[in-house]
Amino acid sequence: MKFIMPKELSAKISMRRGFMFVDLLVLVGAFIVTSFLDSLVYFPLRIPYYIFSMASVFYLILNSRDNLGKKNYHSIYYFIKRDRETYHKISNKY
Repeated sequence: MKFIMPKELSAKISMRRGFMFVDLLVLVGAFIVTSFLDSLVYFPLRIPYYIFSMASVFYLILNSRDNLGKKNYHSIYYFIKRDRETYHKISNKY
């Protein structure tokens, strides 16, 4: 008997072009948080506030160009949590 073992045990639910269902939930959650906080924003600036907030969240949930398979918010997290003593630039000057 030959058993076929699946290579990927946890599949992500993709909607279209790499946009995951979880990303949609994050986008909706960010819109809810943005609408709760809009009372703190000066009234004539509310439309730019919504545009900036949604554009920022949309950028964060896009796939990262540098870290394949990760999102931009993962890249920012890795940048903040990196060990500054371990990873450093190698200079050619001796």
